[in-house]
Amino acid sequence: MKNKRLKIALSLLMTLVVLAASLPMTVSAADGVCKIGEKTYASVYDAVKEAEDGAVIDVFANTRETRTITIDKKIELTSSNGSAIQIASDYSKLFRVGTGLKETDTPGELILSGNLVVNSKTVDTVMIYYGTFTIKDEVHCKTNKGFFVSTEIADNTKNPAHINIMGGIMESTAEKADQATIFFGGRGSTLNISGGSLLQKLDGAYAVKMCGENSSINITGGLVSAVSNPLAVYGAFAGKEMNISGGIVEATESNIFKTYSKCDYLTINISDNALLRAKKNTVSLTSPMSEINIKG
Repeated sequence: MKNKRLKIALSLLMTLVVLAASLPMTVSAADGVCKIGEKTYASVYDAVKEAEDGAVIDVFANTRETRTITIDKKIELTSSNGSAIQIASDYSKLFRVGTGLKETDTPGELILSGNLVVNSKTVDTVMIYYGTFTIKDEVHCKTNKGFFVSTEIADNTKNPAHINIMGGIMESTAEKADQATIFFGGRGSTLNISGGSLLQKLDGAYAVKMCGENSSINITGGLVSAVSNPLAVYGAFAGKEMNISGGIVEATESNIFKTYSKCDYLTINISDNALLRAKKNTVSLTSPMSEINIKG
């Protein structure tokens, strides 16, 4: 009888072991905030530092980063579990794309995808020294101080910065007027908007403040909206171009375009299915060096 009871107990124990082995493994937030494959990390900073070029880092728990994260390779940060996951920082420059401004420096590429929320109170949340920054899917980027994305101003020794908004929301409620959600420059830099929303909610600030020789804004979809002058041009450098062939560009209380200098060099091409709407002037250019071409 004793042996029979022992056999039953052993049989039950083996059944429980098999069932436990078949259950999916779960990782608590205490064990980390993100992972590459099956390896977890205590911070996004640690994961990026160890990641190989082209790595996808899955952020599964809210995190507050305490150091600037330098992107010197191609990195995608995503949230794949369906819920909004927040990357927050009170530190100056949450992300720095590229190691420096010279041709010998290493460029970087940062992609935000999935359902990430990047919430920062810093100036220059993303500083692009040399490389590319992209948001897509349901990503929500927001800051209430300074710029969300900033690049270096025009200089022949500095490398291009490329910004792609393919989806999601990028917004700023900057504390000071005359700032922008995106401030970009650098020789040959581009801003490409094909979806999502780029918003500036402060009166006197801009959605985009553009400078830099041979730089361009290309809008084919999405929404660019600001209280005052969503598209502003700063600096008397040649080759600045805005191409708007789709999407919506709106100024809820002011004009669509603003130039800072009477000698700004700016070409605006509007075509196809673009919609421009403003409470004041749809087009108001003060520079004789600027021109606007409307087709379609």
